[in-house]
Amino acid sequence: MLDDWEVALSSISFPDSQAYVPPNVFGDYPMAMSVATKPVSGGRPHPERRRKFWVRSRQIEESDVPVKDGISFVKKMIQHLLSEFYEGLEEGSTWGDADEHQGIPEFEWMQRGKQVDLHIDNTKTHTYSQHTYLDIDIEMAQAFGLVKFAMSKEPGKPGYWVRGDSLQIRHTALPTLPRPGNHGIMKNGKAVWWQVVNNAAAPGRKAKTYRALRLHSFNDWYITDINDNFDKKFGSATRTLLVYTDVAQSQIVGAGMTDFIREVEYNSKFGGRVLYEPLHLHYIPVRRNVIDVIEVVVGETSGRDTNFAGGTVILTLKFERRSHRR
Repeated sequence: MLDDWEVALSSISFPDSQAYVPPNVFGDYPMAMSVATKPVSGGRPHPERRRKFWVRSRQIEESDVPVKDGISFVKKMIQHLLSEFYEGLEEGSTWGDADEHQGIPEFEWMQRGKQVDLHIDNTKTHTYSQHTYLDIDIEMAQAFGLVKFAMSKEPGKPGYWVRGDSLQIRHTALPTLPRPGNHGIMKNGKAVWWQVVNNAAAPGRKAKTYRALRLHSFNDWYITDINDNFDKKFGSATRTLLVYTDVAQSQIVGAGMTDFIREVEYNSKFGGRVLYEPLHLHYIPVRRNVIDVIEVVVGETSGRDTNFAGGTVILTLKFERRSHRR
């Protein structure tokens, strides 16, 4: 009899541990850097010789280095950005000067307890050019908690951008870091250390513009909670996943019916395939007496389907008669 048959998840094997970052989730150019260059023969960098260098989304997608968490994702971004910078300078151009001003920020990773922060160090960035800055696509900036949009409390007035909790600013008294006012970067009479620009330039003669968070080089920046914010967007390396299948009878979970069969613990920190074998099998009555195709879905606890970078999910189901089980 159909009522006597039950099914349980015996094992499940997940593909590689690389986090799945959907193509262009942070726009075509998630990060860019503007730098004022100078002739090799000497002189100071000049705004008219400024160059902008972009990281393209496809560079992240096509890279052989796996993305396991937020830190590895941002490291790949910076690696490609600096590579574009060093390889893309025009022949006969250089940067920096005799005073050891290097013209570009230093990117330093700093351990803070269990957290790892990104320190954008501008102490040696040129003091005489407002054209040195970082652009971060607004979608990426919001996902990593660097900026957020606030609605105005006054009716009829537009909303505004505020700095997020994961973007820390450090002012210094070093003469190498002038104030924005020295370069006319002001808004409503106040200095602008960062801003959201609606017309960040993309590469190409007929390039479109895009919206970006612009971090100026008049101070140091710290980007914190990188892994936590990445996990909120794409899922943690260690988390609980839910397995659904249409072969078992629907169950009441929470306020609704679902084809849920088992929750599994997913841990991809060590790389390779992830195998889960429950210590105790949880049997559920079978829905059908004729089984041709079995549909299986792996989902997050948030309700969305889980995306994997590649490979297949291998599932083993065990069917057994209740009357034969002791």
